[in-house]
Amino acid sequence: MTGDRWFPELPADWKCERAKYVVQCLDRKINAAETDLEYTGLESVEAWTGRRVPSSDPAISEGTANVYSKGDVLFGKLRPYLAKALEVQDDGICSTEFLVLRPKKISGRYLQYLLRTPAFIDVISAWTYGAKMPRASWDIVGSLLLPIPPKGYMDSIVTFLDRETTRIDELVTEVERLSVLLEEKREAIVAHAVTKGLSTRVRMRYSGVEWLGDVPDHWEIRRVKTLFRLKCTPAPIDNDMELLSLYTDVGVKPRRELEERGNKASTTDGYWIVEPGDIVVNKLLAWMGAIAASKYGGVTSPAYDVLRAIKPLDPWYYDLLFRSGLYLTPFRMNSRGIMDMRLRLYFDRLGTILVPYPPKAEQQEIVKHVGLKTLPYTAAINHCKEYVSRLRHYRSSLVTDAVTGQIDVLSYRLGDPITV
Repeated sequence: MTGDRWFPELPADWKCERAKYVVQCLDRKINAAETDLEYTGLESVEAWTGRRVPSSDPAISEGTANVYSKGDVLFGKLRPYLAKALEVQDDGICSTEFLVLRPKKISGRYLQYLLRTPAFIDVISAWTYGAKMPRASWDIVGSLLLPIPPKGYMDSIVTFLDRETTRIDELVTEVERLSVLLEEKREAIVAHAVTKGLSTRVRMRYSGVEWLGDVPDHWEIRRVKTLFRLKCTPAPIDNDMELLSLYTDVGVKPRRELEERGNKASTTDGYWIVEPGDIVVNKLLAWMGAIAASKYGGVTSPAYDVLRAIKPLDPWYYDLLFRSGLYLTPFRMNSRGIMDMRLRLYFDRLGTILVPYPPKAEQQEIVKHVGLKTLPYTAAINHCKEYVSRLRHYRSSLVTDAVTGQIDVLSYRLGDPITV
């Protein structure tokens, strides 16, 4: 079954061969502490493009690593759906979660494009083992058929893809840079409104809080626990309430709308009940901005905290405040844990953090103003994200068509504006 073709009909002069006959899988290991060769981790390789990216852990001091040589191709066997593959340009060592492949009858540059083809990745992903940490094995990868063009034409494909994917990647970078600038402008509008108010004629005073600076004189400064209480009401047995999830980029959403972004819960018995207007806090990721108000009723994971207002206020004002970026530092400072990915912000510490407390009517005015003022920026940011998504889809389609002979790269019109 694993030898079945995953690509369409090939040109007459192309061949099909199993990967194990054109590629050698190496298994030479070394203690990383015994070498000064450059280390490549999974986090060092960008998904789907194979570009090297800055790593927070660029080297390891001990443990076992795979050895590779210049011209070898690395393929990430852990979570292969990320399509992490690249031809290395120097000798080095890498994570044992990479397969180290040495081309024999195939160009390494061509091979790395094949390994990042969506149809190929789909087949590999279907044969992984391990539910939470899926891995691919060389037995499966090696058994798959690969499309092999004539040598000269293979080089032409690689030259074509190097040029065209670089053009696409550069355009993606520019659009993403624009999106970041738009987001910074949007955040600046939000941050000013939630800390300075809307009137330019009110008297200001120092808040006594470093990250807030001056605030309107008539605003109060309060601790979170004086405005919200921790509300952990478990859902009843066999409930059919809406399952809600929290994401840093989109806030609180029904899981069914974002099903592909996480695992399905087998049961929601004992989950916390959420009512519209509650603030949901992901304790593990609060320091990264995972805190938001919910406009939905439903249930959420016990890994989250649910806060309910105990004073007259607009929860959407605090949604803006907490998600503005102003509170990332105090959230981090008040989180407990020995490393970033283990930090947790519990309510006993969150409750001590100081926040502005304008009159409720003024909070509502701020929320309305920010919604109108940031609307053009939000629309432009969403447009950028959609355009990047289309560019990436176009890139994948172009690679697939080229490495399976569906387009003639020698007659393809080069240099035309990229339209998707």
